[in-house]
Amino acid sequence: MFQLLLLSRVYRPLATTIAYTLAVGSHFTLNKFLNFRNCERSTARQLRTYLVVVVLCWMVTLLVIETGVRGLGLTPLSAKLAAVAINIPTGFLGHRYLTFGSGIRATLRRWRRRGAKR
Repeated sequence: MFQLLLLSRVYRPLATTIAYTLAVGSHFTLNKFLNFRNCERSTARQLRTYLVVVVLCWMVTLLVIETGVRGLGLTPLSAKLAAVAINIPTGFLGHRYLTFGSGIRATLRRWRRRGAKR
């Protein structure tokens, strides 16, 4: 989708955002029901946490693509691949432990308790 939008001369940050949004919808659905199969927290709560992680990864994607193209002279697609390489582990860990795990608040509480014990 990203490449098609670029070939259609869509403004690069907009093309990035459109392709990212389409990927996010399928990603959430597939992860919720196939990968993590977590139904302990409500879908609404998981979706809110998911969107926090996704927005952070989206900002990383925009930063990496623009830095790669403008600063390093990469093609947009090469810069996008670099962003994907960064976001795969970041997104996986965020979704595993926050979105489809205990959630952001519970995770922060657990980290605080561990820090207080040390």
